Amino acid sequence: MNVKTSALILLALSGLFLLAPASSNNACAQITINPPGQSSGGSVVIGSSSGGVTIPLPGLGSSSGGSSSSSSGGGSSSGGGGGSSEIAKQTCDTQVWQTMENRARIETEREMMQNQNLIFKADSILNYTCFDSFASHAAKNVGELFTHTTYFTGSPIIPWSGKYGMDYAMEIAIVESMDAYIGSNFDHSYLGGRGQYMGIDDPIINSVPQGGSNYECDVMSEVWKVAKCMNFIHTQDFADTDGYYPFIDLKATQGGEDVAGYEQIEDTRQFPTDCTGEPFKGSNWKEMYRFSRNETDFGANDKYYKYGTPLRDTYTAVRELIEPGRCSPKAIPTGVTVMINDGGDTYLDGICTNPGCSYRKGGKNTIGTCASGGG
Repeated sequence: MNVKTSALILLALSGLFLLAPASSNNACAQITINPPGQSSGGSVVIGSSSGGVTIPLPGLGSSSGGSSSSSSGGGSSSGGGGGSSEIAKQTCDTQVWQTMENRARIETEREMMQNQNLIFKADSILNYTCFDSFASHAAKNVGELFTHTTYFTGSPIIPWSGKYGMDYAMEIAIVESMDAYIGSNFDHSYLGGRGQYMGIDDPIINSVPQGGSNYECDVMSEVWKVAKCMNFIHTQDFADTDGYYPFIDLKATQGGEDVAGYEQIEDTRQFPTDCTGEPFKGSNWKEMYRFSRNETDFGANDKYYKYGTPLRDTYTAVRELIEPGRCSPKAIPTGVTVMINDGGDTYLDGICTNPGCSYRKGGKNTIGTCASGGG
């Protein structure tokens, strides 16, 4: 026996060694290992060949995927099929890791894109508080106290809007610098660029009028009203950004509509400006998806990882013996004969490996069955 059969044999035994049956004349478990050859499959037999459990192992050079039939006291199911399959040359195959890595990566990328899309870019607090109106208010009220007071001569000391006027000074020192800052860092509509599609006026920076003006501002209130009542995919303009889409495009069936995935939408982060970097688009994304599904195309047979069939057959055989409620028509004999009373009737003991199944005794020379419910 070599390394490339050891993995399958250990896998077959891992779920069953505590429940292994025994021969009819020995209370210890009887396990027979038949290693696979180049042209024929092998098997692991737990218990007797007539009443035990047989787990198939695929041949080393066989073109068959191996039979997945298993018997539990007589019950069997067959599976597997044609197509090329082979046992891995080493038990730790890097292609398994590659499949897991690609799946984890595209799921992480999708979550990052949607988080960064649905958490909006913050708007400027200078716009929300109408800081240009603060400047105008300051020009009006501070100017009337100092440079533009009429207290001494009945007319302003310094004319309004002149070179030394308070309204002129606030325009040059405050509003113009604010306009440059907002234009460079928040040159988009409210709600991170979405307000243009939701009926919110774009931010406006007003110049300080002659003589200034009193403060007025309701921007934050108006933006909050819209944000509070915003729905998921609020308008058709958000149809390609705010949904939770499949990884690749899905073709319609039975007269339905095609479903756009990230293969078509590419990057959902479009507000306030588009993100157009890799690997969210094109061949890289599609290749990661193919590897994550271990297939060359959607619904295609395995290609990237060739050892799925024999491993799947062995897993299936073990799973059938531990699947809850899957009660076999015949129990696994333990090799123990039970006598109810001294000198009374006897019956052959058996066990049921599936949770939810209990042993129903048979006759003196007949093994019982497994059934749901109490024994």
